[in-house]
Amino acid sequence: ENGIYDINIKNIIGSDGEKDFYLDDFFIKSNKILPGFEDGGFESGEMGNISFKSATSNADTKVTTEQKNTGSYSLKYKPSATDQNSIIFIPFNVEKNKKYEVSFFAKFTNNAYHKFYLNILKSKSWNDSVTAEINSDFTVAATSWYASTTQITNTVGSSLGVDSWKEIKITVNSGENTQLFVAIGTPYTYEIFFDDFGLKLVEEPKIGFSDGGFEKGVIGD
Repeated sequence: ENGIYDINIKNIIGSDGEKDFYLDDFFIKSNKILPGFEDGGFESGEMGNISFKSATSNADTKVTTEQKNTGSYSLKYKPSATDQNSIIFIPFNVEKNKKYEVSFFAKFTNNAYHKFYLNILKSKSWNDSVTAEINSDFTVAATSWYASTTQITNTVGSSLGVDSWKEIKITVNSGENTQLFVAIGTPYTYEIFFDDFGLKLVEEPKIGFSDGGFEKGVIGD
């Protein structure tokens, strides 16, 4: 449909017309870019399409087997900068004008330094953000570290999952975009581990009666 599929055939045997052809291993491949993260669990063992505000300031940020939520790998975020140069960008694909839930897990290994900054961006510019709402388990606080920053900590101000993984969920509207970025920064140089970035479509409630003609034969809701 609309040129978004390739049809591939392997193992073709043919001749000059006197022998039969044998066709095998038909498969179809979509060229459509599907919503989601390329390698949200980092199980390739590679950084993939993650990028940095400053690569020099993130020389120790890497995919590692030191910690994991699931699988064998996670992202170890350990910047050497305490300003905006510490920002990393994790891209994900979306469809236009859809509502999504972005989720991931974070783990701190230092009790004294347990916060990071988060934004959902249209481009690799911290102020180029989209409308997003974080789950209620966390405090959304303005900071002086960088403009339009969302600070991630928990409501009681203690550690966010020190030596345990904590799931973070953000609801986001894609608008006219087909790609967005999870942007993360921190005012510290201590390590934070991230794993299992995921994306799911949030279904909007349908407007109207659920069974206006009573064809289900029950009172319903």
